[in-house]
Amino acid sequence: MAIYRQIQIDFWQDNFVTDLSAEDRYFFIYLLTNSNTSQSGVYQINVKLAAFELGWDREQVNKLIKRFVEYGKIEFDETTSEIMIVNWLKYNKATSPKVAKVIDREIKSIKNEHFKDTLIQLCALYGYPIDTVSIPNRNNNNNNNQHNNNNNNQHNNQNEEEAPASSVSMYSNTTDENSGEPSEATKIYSFGDVATFYKENVRDLNHHIGQRLGYMVDEYGAELTYYAIQVAIEKGEASKINYIEGILRIWKEKNHKTIDDVVSANKRFIAASKIKKSEPVPEWLGNQEVKAPKLSAEEEADLDAERQKLLAELAATKGLNQNGIAASLVKRIGG
Repeated sequence: MAIYRQIQIDFWQDNFVTDLSAEDRYFFIYLLTNSNTSQSGVYQINVKLAAFELGWDREQVNKLIKRFVEYGKIEFDETTSEIMIVNWLKYNKATSPKVAKVIDREIKSIKNEHFKDTLIQLCALYGYPIDTVSIPNRNNNNNNNQHNNNNNNQHNNQNEEEAPASSVSMYSNTTDENSGEPSEATKIYSFGDVATFYKENVRDLNHHIGQRLGYMVDEYGAELTYYAIQVAIEKGEASKINYIEGILRIWKEKNHKTIDDVVSANKRFIAASKIKKSEPVPEWLGNQEVKAPKLSAEEEADLDAERQKLLAELAATKGLNQNGIAASLVKRIGG
């Protein structure tokens, strides 16, 4: 029986593909259509066979595998020789029970546990009716996570309406101020990393949460989505999916595109908060007393006489208007 792998006709107009060299395009198509590909998008690759089928040597194949890992299109385990096509299920969606049974069978045969966990999360996201009960959970956290999920769902409507209130909560408390690096080691993140991290640290994924996380990864990138979940966990707000997305929106407004951008902004924020907003008042100025000038007895007498004359003149000019009074006073004082 013939087996087919479908490629959408707009493949050649995809922005990623149009920027590839002819060599990269050739290898990309091979990754999607070779005889080892599977329904789940995870399969073992034989480098020797791939080199023969492509007409290259092994070194060239290994170089292209590494390149596509860097592109974020595949993940590769050298130990098991397994490849995972990152967006395979997204573009080869077929949720029939027959397909689900095939994926169930393939999941059980996957050797890389990270690939296995990622695939289970992706199936939940895209609505594949796989039999997860029959798939061993190496973390043995299903019962606890399900309990937390049920409790959290009771407050789902209330929690999801809340978002972060200030920029202070946009950053992680675990940043190493000396090194400037986040607590997570630098790596290439995928949706699988995000889904697994959320499941292990927050709660089990349902279809709604899976879709929201998938949107965040597409819109903001897996790296920032992963880190936003971490920040939300530290703030005790991770169960509020809108809170996580609110963090990402603010980071986007601030043009933060990587974890390094966020960490650098956090360091600047901390430094700015330590700067005093006002300069200290000099001690000599604080102790300065302002004293009125002291007049002699003769000066006091002259001033009193002048005051009496002005009052007499004012009384004699009651018939003048206000401007006349003012003019008279000015003239007298000036004279």
